[in-house]
Formats: sequence, C-alpha cells, structure tokens
Amino acid sequence: MKPTIDHLARVLCCTEVQIRAQFAKNIASMIDDLKQANRTGRPVRGYSAERIAADIAEMESRLLQ
Repeated sequence: MKPTIDHLARVLCCTEVQIRAQFAKNIASMIDDLKQANRTGRPVRGYSAERIAADIAEMESRLLQ
C-alpha cells in the first residue's frame, strides 16, 4: 500500500499543503515531459509518453485522496 499524503507529511515533518504543492509542481513538470514525448515521438528522461501519462494519472489520483 502506498502512503497517503497525510502520512508523508507526518514522516517528512512538513504540512500536507507543502506535500500537495510539490505534487502539483511534479505533475506540471511531467505534463511538459509528456508534451515533449508526444511532439518528438521519443522517450523523455528514459520514459515513454504512455509511462509518463500513467504516472501523471497516479499522482493526480493521490492528490485527490
């Protein structure tokens, strides 16, 4: 089972808002990578467009917890 955002906040000694903000920044960066992968048809940082899209979906679902 993956840790919840609340659990991450307690372990990392920061607020849930900070964790959510970092998730949002990571998702924005991943969206840029996805756009580049789709535009070039090549992996970005070793990840295919499909893998990046799956990772974005997983992170978004965790944000909505």
